[in-house]
Amino acid sequence: MSDFLPADYKEPITSDFMKFEEGANIFRILGPSIQGWEYWKTVGEKRKPIRVRKDVTVPMTELEEDDNGELKMPVFFWAFPVWNYAAERVQVLEVTQKTIRQPIEGYVRNPKWGDVTTFDIVV
Repeated sequence: MSDFLPADYKEPITSDFMKFEEGANIFRILGPSIQGWEYWKTVGEKRKPIRVRKDVTVPMTELEEDDNGELKMPVFFWAFPVWNYAAERVQVLEVTQKTIRQPIEGYVRNPKWGDVTTFDIVV
């Protein structure tokens, strides 16, 4: 093995958004969530996410079509600040998957768990 890099070297994570990686993703929720709708728009040659609060109606004229000519409907999301243990920094986690939101909601609504900002969550 070369001495060029330390054996425990990891590429620094500089994104402000946490992305789920393969394996265990450990984080601590740091504050309240916002909820809303997300859809994607092509602006020039780039695709950009458009996010609006949950009480905003997305006009159908804003939606783009998929390869089959069907409208790509907005997806519901939660976004909240987290401490990402892998990145060793505060990031924003956006969760669109119901299979992740529902268990977190279960913790929030169950008084035996208490405040979700007081324990780590593993996905």
